[in-house]
Amino acid sequence: AIPIVTQVEELKAVMESLGKKVKLVVTDSQAFKEVEEILEKDVPLTSFSILMARYKGFLSYALQGCAILDSLEDGDKIYIAEGCTHHRQCGDIGTVKLPKMLEKYSGKKLSFVFTEGKGFLSEEKRKELKLMIHCGACMFNKKHVMSRVEQAVHSQIPITNYGIAIAKLNGILEDIDY
Repeated sequence: AIPIVTQVEELKAVMESLGKKVKLVVTDSQAFKEVEEILEKDVPLTSFSILMARYKGFLSYALQGCAILDSLEDGDKIYIAEGCTHHRQCGDIGTVKLPKMLEKYSGKKLSFVFTEGKGFLSEEKRKELKLMIHCGACMFNKKHVMSRVEQAVHSQIPITNYGIAIAKLNGILEDIDY
């Protein structure tokens, strides 16, 4: 394989310059809608977050968990777990963009709980949750990620991740390659 890295703004020109169809496009989940509109319908599209869900072993849980997005109600508590300890920037995906997308999609006023790094809600606090959305978990090994997934499952909380949720919220989950 020959990887090519480009910005969304340059994607169309890059695709046209190749002269042949690419085997896979991997994008940042935040750019799903823009990238999907540029690509021909038969070009496979996925994201780093979705690839990580498969690699870390919780893709099936993430796909099942995102179904709850269609039944959110006012006041539902959504837990957004960010594995990184980076400094949050203006417009952070986990604390700003994803909550806005969820409220727009559901048309509901939702409640959000956030953790970052190794922080994770206790079992007692998880009882109040309607859904957990986890980052791509690139900073965690498979065992650590699956420990979190198992805790959510044990608490009977649907779990998904950023990429799967964002694809669903953009109406393109059915078009994504896992």
